[in-house]
Amino acid sequence: MSIRNILLVLLFGGVTGTLLLREQQRGTLEPFDRAHREFLKANPDSSESHRPVPSPTVVLARMDDIDQPNKVFAGWPLTPADYEIILQGLPGYEPKTVALSAPLPAGSPLPALESAAKGVPGLLVSVQTSAIAGDGAKDLPLGLPVLTVRGSIAAVPVFASLNLAALPGIAGVERIDFAPTECRLTVDGDTCRVPMLARMGEKVVPSLALRALMQWAQVSPDALKIQMGVAITGGTRLRIPIDEGGFFRYYLSLAPQVPSVNVDEFVLTRPAPGAPPAPGTPATTAAEKTKGSLLWVGDDDKASRRFKLPNGSPVSPAELTARAIAAIQTGAFMLPLDYRQQWLPPAAALLFCLWFPHWRKTWLWLGATLLAAASLYLYRARQEWMPIGPSLGIIAANTLLAFILPPVPRRGKPANIPGARTRTRTRTRQQSAATNPGPTPVPAKDAPRLGPAQALDPCTDPIIAKHKSSPSHKPNSGRKKKKKKHRR
Repeated sequence: MSIRNILLVLLFGGVTGTLLLREQQRGTLEPFDRAHREFLKANPDSSESHRPVPSPTVVLARMDDIDQPNKVFAGWPLTPADYEIILQGLPGYEPKTVALSAPLPAGSPLPALESAAKGVPGLLVSVQTSAIAGDGAKDLPLGLPVLTVRGSIAAVPVFASLNLAALPGIAGVERIDFAPTECRLTVDGDTCRVPMLARMGEKVVPSLALRALMQWAQVSPDALKIQMGVAITGGTRLRIPIDEGGFFRYYLSLAPQVPSVNVDEFVLTRPAPGAPPAPGTPATTAAEKTKGSLLWVGDDDKASRRFKLPNGSPVSPAELTARAIAAIQTGAFMLPLDYRQQWLPPAAALLFCLWFPHWRKTWLWLGATLLAAASLYLYRARQEWMPIGPSLGIIAANTLLAFILPPVPRRGKPANIPGARTRTRTRTRQQSAATNPGPTPVPAKDAPRLGPAQALDPCTDPIIAKHKSSPSHKPNSGRKKKKKKHRR
């Protein structure tokens, strides 16, 4: 391939790949990407195809009383007296772990609220944190453990002050007020990022979601192994892949849906601890869902649904966190390829486009097959998804360009151009005639000049006729006669 064609392929493929990669990150290619991820999910490894997928044990308890026509609670947000009523009705539904992600009132624990909280097993409460130093205390409480971390913690969300909730329980960071967007829970197309770690200075603490998973898996803080940019592991039941900032990323289209109940059920129908609820009532359905589960209690009113799913429906942070916990419990998640490595497949496709015009332009299927095989291998080996939409666009665009550019001839063979073979043969005959012209006949002085058509006729050419009529002319003079052997 000439230098001009190489530069054209690099320029055309580079511009096409850059535009497609940008549109892929913006979510324009989401229908194709979703179909690709569904294809990878339907083709697991042989060792995983026979393993049953466990069902999630997390249940979302929705707090949306402000949007209901028949309000149960007196005001919004809920008061400590409202939380006391909720906690008094929870033990009858027998949840394994209860996490209160809703913003709780700060202050010293109230006696009635403290006695109600002691009856709930494995109660976790959120700690109010802020990025401003003057909004609360500057020291970590005893109930918030400091974790041992390997790697850089510069990208971990940081808070400068905190306020303990007026409710005793296992503490965890749920939200950092006045923090930048990159330090919070975010939704980008089909990808959701949920924070698992936070830090105050150089001290890294767990989030409320991580504390709930630790409580569900029965893993102590000392047993956690945290490698920034790799994963959080604890025993054999807990493995959470994280990025450099301690965020767990998952795809909403692949995460399982979580069952939900309304918090009003814990107030209106409160069975006694150990006694089953009355059959045929909404409490029966709620008890079947919450028994032995991880109950995630959070705000789910219209004001809290500030995020949008790919289909346009609004969703709250409480539901997104619950779905993240369900994805971690079941292992039904797929990690996107790191953004610093997403340019590698388009670069490989561009190099492939420099090679395949030397051979056959119809080998588009070969590049597409290699990309699909590489993405399938990466998913089976590392549970990561490699976007192939921009790479396929580069191959298709350069295939069209290869049909426009002149073909490259092979070694020892002329280029496959219409009329090129005829011109080559004519040029070869002319060159051989110029190299070996042969004997030039000398016409006689008295021979008449004839036209070109008559000169080619041996019957009318006087030179050829004179040569044949001479006695020295012998037709077979050039052949060697074999000597006959006579017997004596």
